[in-house]
Amino acid sequence: MENLNDLSFIAEISVLSLIMNLFLTAITAFILGIFYNKFGRSLSNKSRLATNFVSISVTTALVITIVKSSLALSLGLVGALSIVRFRTAIKEPEELAYLFLSIALGLGFGAGQKLISVVAFVIILIILFVQFMITKKWDLRNHLILSIKTPDKNTKKTIDILQSILAKYTSKSELTQMNLSSKQTNFGVRIDVDDSQKLTALLAELKEKFSDSIINVVDPDSMFG
Repeated sequence: MENLNDLSFIAEISVLSLIMNLFLTAITAFILGIFYNKFGRSLSNKSRLATNFVSISVTTALVITIVKSSLALSLGLVGALSIVRFRTAIKEPEELAYLFLSIALGLGFGAGQKLISVVAFVIILIILFVQFMITKKWDLRNHLILSIKTPDKNTKKTIDILQSILAKYTSKSELTQMNLSSKQTNFGVRIDVDDSQKLTALLAELKEKFSDSIINVVDPDSMFG
């Protein structure tokens, strides 16, 4: 009976402490969103993903705050989460890293570890910034984003043709995105081109091979500032 009483015991939650933890969680998650918009390397809509960081972090903090007050609630949470299935596709590993960081903020502040959470958050942002500055020097210098929207449904044939063309004009290429719909196929490719002449020749051959397609080349520096 004593063990059952221990399980059902619910510790009182301080409203002031809850408000402070949620407030700190929201601030740090908002800063994380600004950082991701500025220094993230994802090809997807970064601003749209970043707007979710605050809600994810605050919700996580609230859940942890409630759950830590009772062992029974924590066990119930494990059972509840076991039936949850998330089907939203994570297109790039970087998105998962930032989503996990936003959840970690909620975990830290929800557990009441304010100082540790803030210090760890600052250190992680510094590490990410240093990593960005180091890789930017060589990774973005001639780095472009090529997008192709084609009505051709034969993706294997399209990819083979695209790879053969890119091999002639780029020093490096990486297929990062491929979306299929009933009307068209969208390709996203990161490419490194050494000079403007090669880029012009590349676009000319792409337009010749994919005459019925929409082709765009974007400089990520101008896109993301």
